[in-house]
Amino acid sequence: QLSFSQTNGKVENQKFLLWQYVGEWLNGDNINAKKVSKDPNTRILVTPKMDGVSFWVEVSQKKENKWSVILTEMISYDVDTNEIVALGTNPEAENFVGKGFFSSYDQLIMRDHDFKGNFVQEVRFHFEEDGRLLLTGDVPDDENDWEGVFFKTKRNNKNFGIHLVSVDSEMRKDPIRTIEKIG
Repeated sequence: QLSFSQTNGKVENQKFLLWQYVGEWLNGDNINAKKVSKDPNTRILVTPKMDGVSFWVEVSQKKENKWSVILTEMISYDVDTNEIVALGTNPEAENFVGKGFFSSYDQLIMRDHDFKGNFVQEVRFHFEEDGRLLLTGDVPDDENDWEGVFFKTKRNNKNFGIHLVSVDSEMRKDPIRTIEKIG
């Protein structure tokens, strides 16, 4: 059982770590996939808002060769609790609130509840260095547990950003100070 009111288990720089979720993600064929499916049917689009204070998430599925939104979510860092918080809904107006934290540089754990306070699911995000995202969802009945793999896309097949392999260990220890140094 996770304890979100404690700082134990939380890594520093929760707000900064959330940035790795930004971008477009497309599904792989199965949990062991190493690349995007030739015909992806699920897309996650994460867009920063308010200068990176919050992020807008849209999860879509392909229906009749068009993307149809199945989940929207606002996710952000909460300075008062040092946690990641979320508010989401689906087309059936089933709403949820999520709360969680990065337990390591590449692991985000969120626990979702409905507005009656009932536990809905625990979602684990594992961000891998190669732009691969493993998502797992544990629900109370265990019969509807789920998992999926997604890959970050790059628009127009152009690389953008800085490749930080040479400062990987420093980034894991103190990402903000490392970026300031190489800035």
